[in-house]
Amino acid sequence: MIILAIRCLTTSLKLYRINRENALWHYMVWLSSSYVMYSFSRVVGHIVKPLLIATGHLELWRFLDPLSGSLNNFTFFLVASVSLFFIGIYPLYLKIIREERQIEEINAELTEMNQELETLVAERTMALMGLTVADQVRNPAAVIGCTCKRVLAKDALTPETAGKMNSIIDECKKLETVVENFEYLLRSRRSIFRHEDINEVIRGIITLTEKEFSLKGLHLDLRLSQHPLKMNIERNLLRVALFHVIRNSIDATQPGGLISVASTADSDTITITLSDTGPGIPGEIREKIFDPFFTTKHHKFGMGLPLVKQIVSEHLGDIMIQSEKGKGTTVTISFPVRWKETQKANSVPLIPS
Repeated sequence: MIILAIRCLTTSLKLYRINRENALWHYMVWLSSSYVMYSFSRVVGHIVKPLLIATGHLELWRFLDPLSGSLNNFTFFLVASVSLFFIGIYPLYLKIIREERQIEEINAELTEMNQELETLVAERTMALMGLTVADQVRNPAAVIGCTCKRVLAKDALTPETAGKMNSIIDECKKLETVVENFEYLLRSRRSIFRHEDINEVIRGIITLTEKEFSLKGLHLDLRLSQHPLKMNIERNLLRVALFHVIRNSIDATQPGGLISVASTADSDTITITLSDTGPGIPGEIREKIFDPFFTTKHHKFGMGLPLVKQIVSEHLGDIMIQSEKGKGTTVTISFPVRWKETQKANSVPLIPS
């Protein structure tokens, strides 16, 4: 018994050193230690007693006998106490481990969502700037080319001057070609739309932001349609848009405030309504919130809500913000239920049926 108890203790200690946070290995160390104590206590009763009696030390055994029995009883009590405690605490420990893993998964997904949002904002910002620069290049090039053509129409030019004018016109044409190719590259990117339940997208975002609601002490009133609200969506884009709107409400609402999220539908339209009890948006700011590069926050590019509006527009939807200073904000987003494809030139845009 001594050998088996020591083997159990050494094995438990090895497992404990591998993972010191595992409650099961803690318990096994305590349990095997108790068995080691008990085995040595039994040695006193079964080996030492006959030796003491045979050597004439009966009085010594009478002194050790109560101690040995007390040690045995203490060992039993210790094993029972630790086992009962472990039986009660281990399910709680497993629940904590599961919730910890869930939190880690949510944090990882939230980090991915933030990175996706930042990447998308940067991408759309660069696209907008690129198109702006393209227009600024095209217009001067067109003016220069037309002016050179008018100068060439005159007969008073020397051959050398006429050659230079032709070179300028050729370069202007190259600039116009570069601008056209650049615009085509930016505008030819197509999103992949699938028929999916928008309620599932909202639930996923709420799961990601539950920790922020809890840390800030906000109350959530989630009233989603009992039936799936399926429509043609580009899931990642729409998720980014709705995530940004909900995050704005969380940032704007004071601790203890209320945020309401609802989804409804009729035969033609799916509507998402998000309301908060924040400070509201002043009228002079409300008129500019969808303007690119307009922001009231430091270290921001002001492309969040313009990006949201662009994504909603790509889904053929409308977004409307109702707000009054001191009375909160309500964001209403509506989408057509059914879409159809129409062939136009070389593109196939989606339009509501």
